[in-house]
Amino acid sequence: MSNSEIRPRPRQGVRFEEIDGEAIVYDRTGKKATYLNETAAVIWQLCDGVRTEAEIIAHLTDAYPEAGEAISGDVRQTIANLLSAGSLVVAPRESALAPIA
Repeated sequence: MSNSEIRPRPRQGVRFEEIDGEAIVYDRTGKKATYLNETAAVIWQLCDGVRTEAEIIAHLTDAYPEAGEAISGDVRQTIANLLSAGSLVVAPRESALAPIA
């Protein structure tokens, strides 16, 4: 599976919160908090285990055409960082049939 076909989703035990305009991902098991800037927060919210990385890029490119050239790299880097941190995991192919509850 190529990177553009991955379907990232939050790992179980990780919670996303927005407080006073700040976005934070809490890992309850590792007792770790990760700050997300505005762009990363939008990307996080699109990582539902249904959309592929390529679909997330396309969605954001459509929504923000003026930032089109930077979006692809930003999405790939953000997803890679969140996967590396253990906040996101790659959803199995069968999860593409139904959204994560």
